[in-house]
Amino acid sequence: MVLKTSIICLLLIGYMGFFYYRNIHLPIKTTRLFSCYYISASILNVFELITLYTVNHLEQVPVSVNLAAHIIYILAVNTTAYLYFLYVRSLLEKHLKLSEVIRGVQVAPFAIVSALIFVLPLYYIQGSYSNYSM
Repeated sequence: MVLKTSIICLLLIGYMGFFYYRNIHLPIKTTRLFSCYYISASILNVFELITLYTVNHLEQVPVSVNLAAHIIYILAVNTTAYLYFLYVRSLLEKHLKLSEVIRGVQVAPFAIVSALIFVLPLYYIQGSYSNYSM
């Protein structure tokens, strides 16, 4: 079944989170960013499971539920990628001095894609083993 990989991934994320959060961490920017990244990746994985179910049961799931699940999923993908970028940038900030203009330019792709997620259409493709959203 298509859900197997996502379930294993969710179990691995839970396993890593158990060991990560069981230890004490310094209250610094990188720790906060990593925690946000971890939470976003967890939400991403949960909604991946939800969308895998909804896209393969289009006749049983209301269109509004399917659309809402996909919007949250795609937003989680975008947010997780951006939080990863922020985490890596925060690790390099000792060596890089970035102006506010550069920081503003760096947030633009995240903001634009997030806005487009709400307005662009969502299509479904029927595959031989599973359906896909596009």
